[in-house]
Amino acid sequence: MRIRVLIFLSLVIFLLCGCESKTTPVRVNLNSISFSADITYYNESYSCDCAITKTGDLTVNITSPENLKDLSFAFSGETCKIMYAGMSVSCDEHFLPEASAVRVMSDILKKYDASECEKNERNLVINGTVDGKKFTLSVSPTGLPISLQTPDLGMTVNFKNVTLIK
Repeated sequence: MRIRVLIFLSLVIFLLCGCESKTTPVRVNLNSISFSADITYYNESYSCDCAITKTGDLTVNITSPENLKDLSFAFSGETCKIMYAGMSVSCDEHFLPEASAVRVMSDILKKYDASECEKNERNLVINGTVDGKKFTLSVSPTGLPISLQTPDLGMTVNFKNVTLIK
């Protein structure tokens, strides 16, 4: 009798504890973060420091190459403010070329749709199209971005030092 009770209790504990579900949802977090981005766009390479506010406003400060250092972009809603050497231009976001690396990154980070995603061994991979541009966004299990590729434009963005901000 005692053995049956122990076996029964062991079976109940085993069934209740079980294994962790493999379908644990990953919550993608692309707001309230700061990061450094290494952008490769065709044959050009850029580095920039970026921040996305809680409301989704994106600020991009180019740090290299040297001739573009201190060029900044501030995206808020449909407007973009471009700043360089103490001068600034506020304009409609569409003032930038449609294939501008900074604009493409901004559009995808604002308008991505996580419904087209799959989970590989480690990360969440989001495949989609924004404004006719196909992209692949890789996100860590913590929900923070790792990389972004837009094969049609020859653009790759690697996110580094991603941190949460208040």
